[in-house]
Amino acid sequence: MPDIYDEAAVQQILTIARARQGQRGPLSRSQLIDICRELRISPANFLAAEEEWLVQQEEKTARAAFDQYRQQRLLKGGRRLVILSALLILADFLSAQHISWSFYVALGWSAILALQSWQVYGASEESYNRAFRRWWLRQQIGESFKAISERLRIPAAESKASPAPSVFSHSHSLSSTDDIDPAPQPLGGREP
Repeated sequence: MPDIYDEAAVQQILTIARARQGQRGPLSRSQLIDICRELRISPANFLAAEEEWLVQQEEKTARAAFDQYRQQRLLKGGRRLVILSALLILADFLSAQHISWSFYVALGWSAILALQSWQVYGASEESYNRAFRRWWLRQQIGESFKAISERLRIPAAESKASPAPSVFSHSHSLSSTDDIDPAPQPLGGREP
């Protein structure tokens, strides 16, 4: 029996041991803290590791959403290409009774779509990460603007619920000559 086990072996052994005891499924946070205590992992290291894991999970979810976004965008472009190319070829055929220029336009659009497909499915890890960071930044900015607009929308909704007193809601009227100044002052503040 070996004296040292790597991380993958430790995880597999613990999973098998838990299954043998009938403890299948996820661990609670308190169980995880107890395991860390047994392994002499400090609470600070546990909290830092937990935070790092949460960030990794968030990034993993974001990357899955990014991949789905890119695939949907590519699929939408493919549909658009097919529809517009078919319409152009049909218009070209109906006008000249043969296909001439529309074939080259459709071929050019197909080349552009092929390049976009290469960027989605065949991109290097570096270009993928660059595109992901740009997309992620746009998502974060969008969420920030959405949060700001929600904050601004709430006070506006509250002010509509309780309207401010109107200038015309006072009980006295301006029909009395006592309330009207007979000689208005010029804008400069000095009398002529």
